[in-house]
Amino acid sequence: MLEEMAGKVTENFCKYVCHRVLMGLKYLHDRHILHRDIKSDNILVSTDGSIKLADFGYATQLTQSKKNRVSKVGTVCWMAPEMITGKLHYDNKIDVWSFGIFIVELCMGEPPYINDQ
Repeated sequence: MLEEMAGKVTENFCKYVCHRVLMGLKYLHDRHILHRDIKSDNILVSTDGSIKLADFGYATQLTQSKKNRVSKVGTVCWMAPEMITGKLHYDNKIDVWSFGIFIVELCMGEPPYINDQ
C-alpha cells in the first residue's frame, strides 16, 4: 500500500495509523513484550480500517531476570543504533525507534537509507 501511495498519504490517515500502532505497542510493552521488527510490512491495514501488528517472529518477553536484551534481530533500516552495534543492552525503546522510522516511511514512501544497504 505504501509503495502505491508513494508518500501521498493524508495527514489524517497518518495520524490514525500512528495512533493505532502506538496503541498496539503500548499493549505489548505493558506486558513486557518487545516486537523488534516494527516496519510497514508488519503493520496490516484492513478495508474496514482496523490496524494490526503482525509477524512476531522476532518478538521476545522481558522478565525480572532479563530486563533487556542484546541480540541483533530485525530489519536493518528500521533497527535502533544500539541494536545494530550490539554494544548496549536494549529494551522497549528499540520499538519506539522503529516506529519513528515507520513514520518517515509512511510520510515519504520509504525509510531513510533504504538504498544504502
